[in-house]
Amino acid sequence: AGPEDWPMYRQNSSRDGSGNTELPEKPVLIWQTKISQEVSPSVIADGKVFVASPESHQVHAVDMATGKILWSFDTGGRVALPPTYEKGHVIFGSHDGWVYNISSNDGKIIWRFQAAPNSKKILAYGQPESPWPALGSVVVSDNKVFVTAGRHTGLDGGIYAYCLEVETGKLIWKTLVPGFHFNDILIKV
Repeated sequence: AGPEDWPMYRQNSSRDGSGNTELPEKPVLIWQTKISQEVSPSVIADGKVFVASPESHQVHAVDMATGKILWSFDTGGRVALPPTYEKGHVIFGSHDGWVYNISSNDGKIIWRFQAAPNSKKILAYGQPESPWPALGSVVVSDNKVFVTAGRHTGLDGGIYAYCLEVETGKLIWKTLVPGFHFNDILIKV
């Protein structure tokens, strides 16, 4: 991602939520695109805007210059947070319990990883999903993907944390999160 890009939710792995881009004094609407009824916040990189549509279980890439939808990718569950961009990879977790890595160019799958310990489903928000949802906005740092799956450390065996290789999805390590916590957005400190 370039210096003007916003490649992950709240800009970077520390989730600072700020940038150095100068804003125009009088912003003008360049384009507007209808994707779905509800979309996540966006991330911007590689000349594209990436958003998730939680209820339709999709991630979309939109051309930053024209607003044209370039591709949409379907998952097996809600994607409640925006994806993370890393060197041509669009990586995100889904409430189906999987982590996906798709190509930013064409939306084709590169790899997927089952973060849920099994394929069991429950009914949540009126639809089936895993008791161990993988949160959408993963942290990528040093060519590694960090993601968690689960709702609470006291439910369904806890929250699982994983470290995966960006290129291959190969598991580097996994652990159960200790203590008493709800699953939330990961932050690199």
